[in-house]
Parts: sequence; C-alpha cells; structure tokens
Amino acid sequence: MIEKTKKPVIGFACSYNQEKKQIFVNKSYFDAVMKSGGIPVALPYVEDSDTAAEVISRLDGIVFAGGVDVNPFKYGEQIHEKCGEISDIRDLSESIYIKAALNTNIPILGICRGIQAINAFLGGTLYQDIPSQLPASLNHEKGAAHEIEVVPESLFYKIIGESKITVNSYHHQAVKISAKGIVPVAFSPDGIVEAAEFEGRENFLAVQFHPEVGFDGDSNSKKLFGWFVSECISFRKCR
Repeated sequence: MIEKTKKPVIGFACSYNQEKKQIFVNKSYFDAVMKSGGIPVALPYVEDSDTAAEVISRLDGIVFAGGVDVNPFKYGEQIHEKCGEISDIRDLSESIYIKAALNTNIPILGICRGIQAINAFLGGTLYQDIPSQLPASLNHEKGAAHEIEVVPESLFYKIIGESKITVNSYHHQAVKISAKGIVPVAFSPDGIVEAAEFEGRENFLAVQFHPEVGFDGDSNSKKLFGWFVSECISFRKCR
C-alpha cells in the first residue's frame, strides 16, 4: 500500500530502550509529518551500509530525531561527568544511516539530537554539557523559550522568512566544531548553533529545537515540516 501512495514515505531513525529491547518514535513527530502530507515510518536498526542503503532506497525522506546523548568517543573525547545517557547501538545505526543518506540526494531533516549526531558522525564535535562548559549560556533545557537569529539568504531563512524567531529548547548538548560540509545558519544569543545546512544541498536542514512539539500552534514549525514534506514529494517524483 505504501509503495503505491502518492504521499511521500518518510523514515524516522528511532530511539532504543536497552532494558525492554524496544525501538520507538515519539508520536508528535509522526503527527507533524502526517499533518504536513507525509507518511511517517519507523526505521529498523542497521549494522552495515548495504542494509542502510536498501532501506533508504524505499524512502522519500529521512529524519534524525531527538533522543539520548551521542557517545563522546565517537568524536574523539572522553566522557564528561555531565554527559547524559548514551546508546552505542543507536549511535552505530544512525552513523551508518547518515553516511548512506548523504550518498544519495534524499531529503534529510535533523532535530535536536539529530543535528548533534549528524555533526558528530561527520567529524565535528559537541559541547557535552552546555551549563558546565559554557557557564554564561542561556537556559537551553526543559522547554525554555528563547530567540534565535537566522543567517540571511540561508535555506533556513528562505523557509521561515524571518531573521529572528522564538524557539523552544530541550537540550544540554550542542554543536561545538562543525564537521566538514556542515554550515551553521542560526544562532541563539549566546552563540549556540540552532540550525545548520549541508554545503551544496538544498534539501538538507538540521535544527537544535523541536518543531514537532509546538507544531499545532507555531507557524514556523508548520513551515519547516511543510518545506520538508514538499522536498520529499519532489524527490519522489524525480526518482
């Protein structure tokens, strides 16, 4: 049924519950995609690039969503005392999916952990704990709202149409040194990267905030998911 639908099929890299051996995606992500005209599906965990490529070949878009912290060993650092829960199984699967996805022209959206994972697995680094490593920073945790500034002429600016917007914030880690190809395009007042694009791609965007959380009441969240689903539709038509 999914193969015949005209709506784009969008895969979500899942969270993993080690104790219960369960993979899952928060319903708010699926709701945002469905309300924007797409069909969300949960992706299996993979351990090799061939399997990841096979999965991606059946998709019209892929989302790397929020979740636990990326293991600092993945970007060459020791674990900071304030680093949170990690999942080596998820790190392995997502690192494979990210690299496989970038070998195609499939639309990619990163959200919260997504922007961190993409950056870390492509060779960048992260702040493991913003409050302790950047003591003068804003409160970025527990749903705190703050303003961000969007770089003019960036893809993100074209989508949102504003240079300053207010976003929610549910993270304690963030991009520190950008990976090759990753271009930061939005910042909070304390300098934290709030959005990034990939050089040379018009269908890749990663954000540090959670547009799915405020989707129903936030026009910018709707614009972001609307843009992504539109890109997925275009990709589907061109395959």
